[in-house]
Amino acid sequence: YEFTSRVIMYKKSLKTGFTLVEMIISLAIFSIVALVSVGALIRIMDANQKSISLKTSINNLNYALEAMTREMRMGSDYYCVNGSPNINANSFYTGDMSSTCDIKTGAWTIAFKSANIINASSQTCRAVYAYRYKSSTLEKAQAKSCTAELNINDFSAIISSDTKITASSVSVDSETINKQPIIRIYIEGEKGLKERNKTK
Repeated sequence: YEFTSRVIMYKKSLKTGFTLVEMIISLAIFSIVALVSVGALIRIMDANQKSISLKTSINNLNYALEAMTREMRMGSDYYCVNGSPNINANSFYTGDMSSTCDIKTGAWTIAFKSANIINASSQTCRAVYAYRYKSSTLEKAQAKSCTAELNINDFSAIISSDTKITASSVSVDSETINKQPIIRIYIEGEKGLKERNKTK
């Protein structure tokens, strides 16, 4: 009787476990759930990264454009030209640098007399600023004297290096009697170095 009861208990213990097929099915279901969860987590992280990238890009461009508009609003004698040539600051004081332009594609440069005053040894004049779009970025330069020449080495970027300007256009309606000039700048670009994290 004792031997028989042990055999019955042994058989009952065998019935309480999992079969190999059940284990394989369980592992397959768990793997699918884990894969879907990881994929969703990666998509959420990418969306968050794009959101942060877009916010940073907008803040950076807003700061740059606010500085440009503030200085241009107080300026005068706007000179607009296609490309990025050297600009002689002295030409702004001989009346040769006011212009009207409408540049749809390619590099452009806007220069003007700002409200800031330069006090050199024997010179007092309004500082000449220049902004330009070139090589996928926005740049700024300032003449160091009333007769200085602004060249390509004087310009420095005013937006972050991972913000790439892909297209830009500018138009300047020069001032007439009792009318302030109008400057329109269009910028299109993308933020991010990795392709999957780029934000237009």
